Amino acid sequence: MIHAVIVAVHGLMVETEAAARDSWVALSQDHGEEFPPRAWSVVLGGSGREFYPIVYRTERVGWPPDAAALREHKQRLVAEQPLLPGVAISIVDARRLGLALGVASSSLCAWAL
Repeated sequence: MIHAVIVAVHGLMVETEAAARDSWVALSQDHGEEFPPRAWSVVLGGSGREFYPIVYRTERVGWPPDAAALREHKQRLVAEQPLLPGVAISIVDARRLGLALGVASSSLCAWAL
């Protein structure tokens, strides 16, 4: 018997990869630099260990980015994203059936909520 539904945030409930990429692109453009799309393509669907944007950026310009500003920009972009198709109705159906709901994420708890 099914007692709960656990849904992954990233890519299933909300599109998050574009927001992460767009935040790095914006940061780079703000400093007159280009952020290479090819470098980001290594990260897609991965663990995030394939390419470290912070290391890339630091090596390129000699100083690390403002991590707090980058995180806030990404969170703002993600917050503007709608739920992906089928998510809302699945949540409604799970509640109607009396199932517990959970959220899974490889990110920090505060980020996923």
